[in-house]
Amino acid sequence: MKASRHTAARRLLILALVVLFVNAGFLLIAHAQEGPAISSSDMARLYLPMVLQQPVVVPPTPTPTETVTPTATPPPPSDMVLIPAGSFQMGCDPAHNGGYKCESDELPLHAIYLDSYRIDRTEVTTAQYAQCVAEGACTSLLPSYDNENPVSPVVWVRWSQADAYCRWLGKRLPTEAEWEKAARGPRDTRAFPWGDDLPNCTLANYRIEVTAGGCIKVCFWGGNAVDSYLQGASPYGVLNMAGNIHEWVNDWVQSDYYSVSPTSNPTGPATGTSRMSRGGAWWTPRDYLRVASRLGLWPDGGGNWVEFRCAAAP
Repeated sequence: MKASRHTAARRLLILALVVLFVNAGFLLIAHAQEGPAISSSDMARLYLPMVLQQPVVVPPTPTPTETVTPTATPPPPSDMVLIPAGSFQMGCDPAHNGGYKCESDELPLHAIYLDSYRIDRTEVTTAQYAQCVAEGACTSLLPSYDNENPVSPVVWVRWSQADAYCRWLGKRLPTEAEWEKAARGPRDTRAFPWGDDLPNCTLANYRIEVTAGGCIKVCFWGGNAVDSYLQGASPYGVLNMAGNIHEWVNDWVQSDYYSVSPTSNPTGPATGTSRMSRGGAWWTPRDYLRVASRLGLWPDGGGNWVEFRCAAAP
């Protein structure tokens, strides 16, 4: 096909040249009889377009060895949930606490107003954190089989690593108040994200019991997939805010902070030695799964039961 196309092109060019010289001869004769001769430059202007304006020859189809640069695919939209502005009840309500006693640092129950914000629907996965490491914005974690499943929550994360990951995405760690509102919702003082019913293994991942021999019986050993336990979602549709993996939040720890907390957009104490975590984990008993439960941790600690999710402006 390629050879036949080149042959056709050569024949068209020869034919055009023949026409050029034949017509040039007629014009020279005519002008010799009726007027001044035509210069060679005039002849070029008259006949050069005729020679050049040949039918376009379609180039051959690229062979499989030729490469085409693909169009860049835009990243998928961030999977975040919008939490509208408004007030909610923060802290422990003895009448809605799963039959457990309120801890002193969970009191008093108090009304808090928060501006609107967004929060990740799920915990951060091992694959998501690995991308941050690959791009040089996050530091590597301790080698662990716990971080081998790409859809599992990333663990062994220090507070500073969680903070760096969120900043890499233009986000931040949620405040303790933001985390609790996303888990409880704005309408009641429920004990757990799904309501006042006690946990079971269809709602959350946690420690069911310790056997007589001292063995721990859990719903799922280690962090389960971040999109698991759909029935245990919060009123806003946020997943795994009870059990599975403890989550870092932004606040420093202060045991009496609820007594002195601002009533609008609190961000926690200005300084401290420990950072707050929320939500309970796969190895903790069910009372740790309460919305009001608080656990202070050494920020450079961590383990296979500590991770995070991010928040951002609306």
